[in-house]
This record gives sequence, C-alpha cells and structure tokens, in this order.
Amino acid sequence: MHYTQELAYQPGTKVFYSDVSCRILGKLLERVMEKSLSLAVKEWIFDPLGMKNTMFNPQDKENCAATGKSDNGRLLRGELTQDLEHYLGEVLGSDGLFSTAKDMFVFSQMILNKGIYQGQRILGEITVNKMTDGVTNSGVYESPSSYLHYILSGPKTWFWEYAFSPHSFFGDLVSKKAIGKMGGAGTFLLIDPEYDLIIVYLTNYGQPERTLEGEEGWNKFQKDINVMGLCNIVLGNLK
Repeated sequence: MHYTQELAYQPGTKVFYSDVSCRILGKLLERVMEKSLSLAVKEWIFDPLGMKNTMFNPQDKENCAATGKSDNGRLLRGELTQDLEHYLGEVLGSDGLFSTAKDMFVFSQMILNKGIYQGQRILGEITVNKMTDGVTNSGVYESPSSYLHYILSGPKTWFWEYAFSPHSFFGDLVSKKAIGKMGGAGTFLLIDPEYDLIIVYLTNYGQPERTLEGEEGWNKFQKDINVMGLCNIVLGNLK
C-alpha cells in the first residue's frame, strides 16, 4: 500500500509530518539489520540500558494506562490509537513503543551523556550530536503559526521536534539545543543539554480529536495538558 503511493512533494522541498515515511524507514531498517525492529531495539538499546518496561506489543496490557477508544471503537489499553497501525501489527517505525517514566529517563540520560550510560556506549557521539546541534531541516521547514503547524511542518532535528520554536509544546524558556517528542496518547519528553535537564510527562489524555484536521482539537489538547506551563515552571526555577 505505502510502497506505491505517489510523492506528495519532491524530496528536500517541504517538511510535512508523515507516519508513512517512518513506516517505510522501519521496514528498510529491518531489511538492512535482518531482524525485526522490536528485536533490534531490545538487543541494542533497551537491554543494555536496563529498560525492562519498554517494548512493542506489551503482553500484560493491564499494566498499561487506557487512552480512550480508536476510530473503530477498540478500547485502547496497550494498543495503538490508529486502527491501520493496529492491523499492520503495531511494530512500526512510526509508532508502537510503550514505556515508563523511569525507562524514558534512563534513555534521556544516555543522550545527555553523549551516547554513554554507566560506562557503556549505546549510541555514537556523532549521532547524538546530530540530535542536539540544532535544526536539521533548515531551508525547508515553515515557521509555525499553531501547535498543529509546529508538529506537521515546523523545525525538526533528526525526527525530534526542535523545542526552541514558536508554538513549541515545551514552552519558551528552553535552550537552542533542546529537543522534544510528543506521543499521540498525550505523552511528552524534553531533553535540554544546555541545562542538563530531562522532563518526562506522561498522561493518558488520548489523541486530539480530528488529529490532522483543523486547530481546535490541538488547541484544546495543549490547554488541557499544559506541558508548556510545566516546562516553564521547571526551567524558570533553574534560571
């Protein structure tokens, strides 16, 4: 299905957030690695970091917070919001990981340590620097005019959201090295190397209504969760 889609834009001409491209990248990586994404990340990242509660397709779904219902009415507990991704198997380059605040903190500390955790190298320093040295899509991103616009076409840094941006979810006190990521269930991660700071904020709010249509759902999402206010309080107390 994805492999026969026409290009919406020529490569290098526009930024537009797309799960499709990440799904294709995930399949490409599986071909190169000759193993599934779930096995590769467990072997190379999660096990070395001791991230025992981070995985695709959690078996003990009672340990997962419920996040509402899918478009087709599935109760979402340890399952992905989008029905298409659910039926694709839930091990995808775009979505599917479940985790805890503790595990996410450990991963983030490894990023702050330039790819090293407890003396063991997990990611190369060059890779980590690419994530935290500023915008990597200069010249093609659009200056965000709303929260939805920020996600879809704003500044990125190697698949992370660039946090120092208008309409960033992460407030206006972050440094120019800060990166963040939002999960569709209402989960947020901010890493700011300038301040040696990690903020993990996990909710089960659920995905905004009409996720890619209009601004109303996203504005309500931000107002209700207010991760911007949380980040500003934490950063304001640091400065």
